[in-house]
Amino acid sequence: MSRTKDQWWDEINNSREEDDRADEQASLAEARYQSQHAADEVCNFIGDQFYWFAEQLVEADEDIAGKLIAAVDAALKDKHYRALTEITKTSETAGTHLQGHIYGRSFSDLCKVFGAPHWRWTPHIFDENKTDVEWSFKFPDGRIFTVYNWKDGKAYNGDKGLSVDDIKEWNIGGLTSSVAWDVNDLLNIKLGMVTNVKQ
Repeated sequence: MSRTKDQWWDEINNSREEDDRADEQASLAEARYQSQHAADEVCNFIGDQFYWFAEQLVEADEDIAGKLIAAVDAALKDKHYRALTEITKTSETAGTHLQGHIYGRSFSDLCKVFGAPHWRWTPHIFDENKTDVEWSFKFPDGRIFTVYNWKDGKAYNGDKGLSVDDIKEWNIGGLTSSVAWDVNDLLNIKLGMVTNVKQ
């Protein structure tokens, strides 16, 4: 069966598009190789060689140096964001203790970020507890943290205690102090960049 002129042109254009795609793929592969090679070289630097490299880069092209700084900063923030937001519920809280506080955040704010509390006190006769609600999570790097109120709610103070909806100060538990910073960062990321100052 013979082809029409349009079919011939389609074949030629498809061939050109495939050639263009092949060229793009080859260019991309080369760029990736070059960036990986450069990264490997930089990773081999020790001590003052990093500063020398930075000075050389700024001297050669300040605009490119600025773009590199912005790209590295964005990549670090993205990695930090993922590390903070990809938390998983855990029950492995043995040994955790107070590491810091959350100020000025409501129970509703915490539920927006963490979901419903993993544990919630329910009143029973003679059932006193120091905590009304608690969440417990694990960061991707394995660090455990808990968020809970302490001795200010109805579980501990009865009718004189605060309702969980009125609590604005929360404890952060964990095994390392770094969780306190990261939990507050997580709240700021999820709820908006609002400075957490004691109110």
